[in-house]
Amino acid sequence: MRMRDHAYCGLFGALSLALPTLFHALGLAGPMFLPMYWPLVTLAFLVPTGRAVLVAASVPLASSVLTGMPLPWPPLVAVMSVELAVQVGLAGALGRPRTGFASMGRIFLALAFVLVLGRFLHAGGVWLLAQRFQLPAGALAGASFLAGWPGVAAMLVFVPVFVGALARRDGVCEVRFLKALRRLRLPEGAVLVCAQALRWFEALSRDAEMLARALELRRARPAAGAADAERKGAAADAAGAERGPAVRIAGLSVSYPGASEPALEIGTLEVAAGEKVALLGPNGGGKTTLLSVLAGFAPYAGEVSVFGAEPRGRGLKAVRRRIGVLFENPDDQFVFPTLREDVGHALAGRGLSAADLSARIDGLLGTVGLPKGNRPVASLSRGQRQRAALAGVLAAEPDLLLLDEPTSALDDAERTRLAETLKALPCAILVATHDRAFAEALCPRRLLVNRTAVVV
Repeated sequence: MRMRDHAYCGLFGALSLALPTLFHALGLAGPMFLPMYWPLVTLAFLVPTGRAVLVAASVPLASSVLTGMPLPWPPLVAVMSVELAVQVGLAGALGRPRTGFASMGRIFLALAFVLVLGRFLHAGGVWLLAQRFQLPAGALAGASFLAGWPGVAAMLVFVPVFVGALARRDGVCEVRFLKALRRLRLPEGAVLVCAQALRWFEALSRDAEMLARALELRRARPAAGAADAERKGAAADAAGAERGPAVRIAGLSVSYPGASEPALEIGTLEVAAGEKVALLGPNGGGKTTLLSVLAGFAPYAGEVSVFGAEPRGRGLKAVRRRIGVLFENPDDQFVFPTLREDVGHALAGRGLSAADLSARIDGLLGTVGLPKGNRPVASLSRGQRQRAALAGVLAAEPDLLLLDEPTSALDDAERTRLAETLKALPCAILVATHDRAFAEALCPRRLLVNRTAVVV
């Protein structure tokens, strides 16, 4: 299971628990289960169907425990678990193709069928329970059937837009949705609330995806025994660099959904082992896209190899064991809330004793010019967070460093020190930057990247 799927399951599972708990705290016991539907149904379009069904089946029980429901509720909880599992399973099976994201139209049709079916399932379950406890079955079933339609209508609007926004990541779905709301002549306040809700959902999904990327990179690092073996292999590769470059690209083309032209096209490019190369160019030119391809985060066409392995499919794990990636936003890099815990986690699996681990952390923090105390990451300035993130990357002793704007929050003295630190490393480095002085101080070779790569 990919880390991204873990992140989505955790995010939407937590939302489906938090919302009914909030309703219960506000005294809205009647409709408290309705808000858990949309995160779980959304999850069906984002992760494999089996995973989504497991999360959906467990949420009603977990919610009933959190809200401290009385004993008459367990039968209803069981009915809701079955109901949610069936709806989420059908939504995933009908609305999501075998590869890639479904279209908004397909998601809408799948939701319309599943949610309408869900109302009948819910009413039938309530009727059976009412019969069992000798309650007015017809009245309760009818009320249950009618009560959920506002929620169904809201999900038919929001879920396709939200999933489409995650798939496209270009704002097209949000813009069309907000234009449609204005054509309905809704109050401007309602439109603004919807716009803010979409922005919040997209921010949550972005945070989940970036955390998943950070965890994927850390999980790829080998354990103690394997690390020693791989380090010997890496040393042999470095000693025999003539056998192949660190990076080789031929006929690379990267396109994003909805774009009219490729985001990046490179005919041929090679980076030797140990070579330092700067990627310069305008915003949107493809510098970050190139780094994402090499790290295995972006789909591409063409031939790409990192130390002889392809950064996708079966070769991806081998690539990530030999690279270190510094994201543009340092906050995306951290897994733990305190400085030493986060850097120490990057060293996990090395078989170090507590004393050796502490000394290694001290050395890494000293290398990037940070104090040795265990400060909360949130208390660091942006420049300090950027250097702390770099310390976690250097902990893996990678053979190839991919750095995205590493000096954006550093002052002149810190930039000079960073250039000297990186220049002393034996590994190859590709650094995307707008800082030409930093690039000239660090990299003998510089490329202008503006949808292609040209030597400057």
